[in-house]
Amino acid sequence: MQHIVKVDGVLGLGRGFGSRIVCDFIFRAVQDRGTAILMTACGKDSEDQETGSKKSQKEAESSEITALVEECAIESCSKFVALIVSQPFYTISVRAMAQFIGRENIYGIFFVSSFRDMWRNEGFSGFFAGFVPRVIAEMLSLWLGKFFYYLMCKYVFVDDNVQFKALQPYGRLLTPTLTSYFTYPFALTSTIMAVNGSSLRAGNFPYTPVYSGWLDCLGELVKNKDTDRGSKFFIRIAKSASASLS
Repeated sequence: MQHIVKVDGVLGLGRGFGSRIVCDFIFRAVQDRGTAILMTACGKDSEDQETGSKKSQKEAESSEITALVEECAIESCSKFVALIVSQPFYTISVRAMAQFIGRENIYGIFFVSSFRDMWRNEGFSGFFAGFVPRVIAEMLSLWLGKFFYYLMCKYVFVDDNVQFKALQPYGRLLTPTLTSYFTYPFALTSTIMAVNGSSLRAGNFPYTPVYSGWLDCLGELVKNKDTDRGSKFFIRIAKSASASLS
């Protein structure tokens, strides 16, 4: 951060912020609207309130798991559509930050030049660079987060233990930490592939190898034990270009 401020000033810390806001707004709007439509279509608004009063414990547990799976499936569909719609803006936001390395000024809040550059150099696939690992990361986060929270509510935040029960509202804050161990390597791969092989210097040799695909990138990260790169907020170690390419 100190280096960015020294080169670009304080405003340099906001690289990609505008396009990321647009990306997150589109993603959230499409996901929320899609979830509402699917929930209504599946009859999930009033159905659950009418049933479930006179059930045995086994039936209740089975219905809870079924409802959880159905909820995850519905949110997965809406989230997948939201990822498709928002991916071009996600790619632009990542490249807007990455162009700091090569001092380019192609990607920014004015999307015309960004779309033109992606189409001219990469074609249609450029709009969805890093899409597959991003989908995997989001789906893992959704399903694992829901099931981790379900298990915590069932076996940790129980009525018998008043102290743990009081912490239940904070359980959702803990699930991202638990799921990040599984999702972060895919999120990191998505970020790298969003820039890799593009017209930016940061996405090409000597700054980074040009990967044949996201599996090649993920395999390289696993091989170098580098899947947690950038996960720490304060303690970060920057590898030299020669070290990362060796």
